[in-house]
Amino acid sequence: MLPASLEEAYARPTPDVPLLIGSNLDEHRYFTVLRVPVLPLTRARLANTLMIRLGAQAADELLRLYPDDARGLTDLGSDLSFTMPSIRA
Repeated sequence: MLPASLEEAYARPTPDVPLLIGSNLDEHRYFTVLRVPVLPLTRARLANTLMIRLGAQAADELLRLYPDDARGLTDLGSDLSFTMPSIRA
């Protein structure tokens, strides 16, 4: 709960508070095992997301780095959905 509207909260100075950001090994696998459809769960859907964001050539180059098997899907999904967003944040 915010003690004010978002506009008011953003207008206030924020204290410097340490923040730990990261991801877990094989994090994407949790969603594929439970079939929780909040993320792209297949290689095809992950590839489509990459093509939309990066273009076909860059997406193909990136996809070549991940094997087209269960391990590759876990690594690709974890990197795209968790690791890279953590690094960017």
